[in-house]
Amino acid sequence: MNVQGITVQEMKNCIEHFEKFAKTYFWNPPSSASARRWEEERNTKSWNFTVDEIPVEAKVKISCSCRNYYAYRSVKIGEENKKMMIPFLKKCLSSLEENN
Repeated sequence: MNVQGITVQEMKNCIEHFEKFAKTYFWNPPSSASARRWEEERNTKSWNFTVDEIPVEAKVKISCSCRNYYAYRSVKIGEENKKMMIPFLKKCLSSLEENN
């Protein structure tokens, strides 16, 4: 697996972010609307890189309602959505570490 366009540290940060927001539904969001929008903006992140010359986009989109956090996590490889997202990202990380 040839992973390019992302560093080992960036990939570690990506995996950590994906894992951090695994069970956000049970979190309590801030009470004010402006604080909820700030949380959404601060925690919505995207990483773009290539695997075997195929573009990959890993994305965590956060949405806060008055009562809940919602995390929409996705990994898109070319036009295909990956179902096993974190295992795929960890495989990319191990490939990066082997090549460094």
